[in-house]
Amino acid sequence: MYIIELVSLTPLYKKIKFKSRQIIVIFLIKVGLFFDWPQLAAVAFWLASDKVNPKSESRYTVLCMGRSVFTDDVDAMARYSGQIKYVTIWRTYFQKVFYYFIRGHEKTKLTEANYHTHDFCKQGKQNYYLFLNRVFPLLHKLIGFDAVLCGNFGYLDQQEFEKVCVEGGIAYVVLRKEGLVPAGTEAEWAETMRTYKFRGNKVLFYSKGIMNELLKNGFSHLTKDQFQVVGMPRLDEYLQLGVGKSPKQQVVFFSFYPDDKFFCLISDKERIEQARRRAEDFHKWVINFAFRHPDIKVIIKVKMADHYVEYVEKILQDNYKETINNLEIINVGQVPDLIKNSTVVVSFLSTTCFLAIAAGKILVTPYFGDLTDRKECDFFVDYPELVNYAKTEAELGRYLLRSNEGVNYNSPDRNECLEFFLGNYDGRASSRAEEAILETIKRQSFLGN
Repeated sequence: MYIIELVSLTPLYKKIKFKSRQIIVIFLIKVGLFFDWPQLAAVAFWLASDKVNPKSESRYTVLCMGRSVFTDDVDAMARYSGQIKYVTIWRTYFQKVFYYFIRGHEKTKLTEANYHTHDFCKQGKQNYYLFLNRVFPLLHKLIGFDAVLCGNFGYLDQQEFEKVCVEGGIAYVVLRKEGLVPAGTEAEWAETMRTYKFRGNKVLFYSKGIMNELLKNGFSHLTKDQFQVVGMPRLDEYLQLGVGKSPKQQVVFFSFYPDDKFFCLISDKERIEQARRRAEDFHKWVINFAFRHPDIKVIIKVKMADHYVEYVEKILQDNYKETINNLEIINVGQVPDLIKNSTVVVSFLSTTCFLAIAAGKILVTPYFGDLTDRKECDFFVDYPELVNYAKTEAELGRYLLRSNEGVNYNSPDRNECLEFFLGNYDGRASSRAEEAILETIKRQSFLGN
């Protein structure tokens, strides 16, 4: 009863149009696969494509492989730089084709880490490549793209498409959307990438730490000029908010699921259970705050999957039988709007922590430092003045009522923190990213000629 899907505010005809198109596209893909008709699959992909900035007059078009969060970066580049025309096809459609060919008992063994080191599903991968190779000419003609942009280099369904694009003379660029790891853990993270392989042209990173560790690790035998730090494009939007209070008293809590967070942070089983109980208590504290302050709107934003929704719903139902009118629990919605319209942001070990800081919002986070195995598991160990740790329910309540207090929007520590973790604080990441993409397109075109 509390889950309010914001997407329901979309006009009904738009939802019907989207669903109808989705059904048609999937049907055409299945028919194309069944009859080995790649041209029909190409038409289906074209029908599935969306123009991000259709009014752009750019001579360059980039096809984006749609993925949550990554598309926020694309939207930011279109808005704050505007040198490129973008068209998006969501990866789910490519996955339909991929898993048509990837079958059998080896299907479950195939992972991002072993895709290029083992022969799991070897024939299926080859058949997928051959089918895409025949899809590519018509798809390229229909959309007219000069490059392909993807949000990461490990996605299974993108490995062969990456190869097809490069062989077809089309630049393939990755803007790595997963750019955030705690300070001091970059080397460990880079080690997990050792078996990955990138056959495209360029990888763009948010921050130097991630990029440098991959270079030192000899990732995919890429040269230094194939790596570039550009910052986080979507951060530009939050930096544009500048000084300014929310028009209303509102708290947004980006809910966290304990098993996602503590599996790698805590090794002791007893402390893991303590952390689970503390996470549940923290959610109860936020709900209690909403109950006690009916004049303040409280939004709990959970991720889309059912188990995230059920986790918060159970905590609520176990503790409250009555309706809390000022409490909303949502699993959809635009993060920039949620942060912009809130006076206080509550988050834990998430990019949203830094987005709140960039937007000049008060940041509150639960404390687990006494349970984790190492200090690197806290983003703010070197920047404690940027965050408010709520160790008790009383502390949380005091922090959530601090809406009238000022925030130092130009703190040197704030700028240093944003640059270290997200690559920039100057609001020009979108421009740098687009300039890097354009340079790659022109270089590929020159080599092709």
